[in-house]
Amino acid sequence: MGWGLNSPQFSAIDLNNNGQSDLYIFDRQTSRSLTYLNVAVAGGGRTWQYALEYEALFPTDLLNWVLLRDYDCDNRPGPFA
Repeated sequence: MGWGLNSPQFSAIDLNNNGQSDLYIFDRQTSRSLTYLNVAVAGGGRTWQYALEYEALFPTDLLNWVLLRDYDCDNRPGPFA
């Protein structure tokens, strides 16, 4: 497919340190990292807002699979690939 996500892996991470779980997506087919913030919408509820600025936090040489997990017990998920 030429558009969208083909083989995504989803992980939760608080990207902007506001106490809300944001979204990290790794597309296995394109080896691309995508980041989305969990933001409030008018009238209540929440939505995902694409946040390009956080993608630079992740290595660009990731291949095949990535999950964010707190493997070093610092209470912050890190890339496990």
